[in-house]
Amino acid sequence: PWDPIRYFQRSFILPEGFPAHPHRGFITVTYFLKGGFVHRDSLGIKQAYGAEERHGGKHTQWLHTGAGMLHEEMFDIEPDDGGVPFLQPS
Repeated sequence: PWDPIRYFQRSFILPEGFPAHPHRGFITVTYFLKGGFVHRDSLGIKQAYGAEERHGGKHTQWLHTGAGMLHEEMFDIEPDDGGVPFLQPS
């Protein structure tokens, strides 16, 4: 199905994901229904998570933020994934 939010985000905002950016003092939980992210941060941590079989059941990220660190979340999409529906309450 066509996703207007994903189309807008992909076309006008950040087509590859969310490049390096800081956070300070909050917690996010990201849960994937389809597709995934590759997380990288300034501490050298890199991990893929998402809803596809290649993510090995790692479909949720719980991120506690502090200060002084940058991280990025880039879409981990295979051509047949068709989009990245995810929930990110904060």
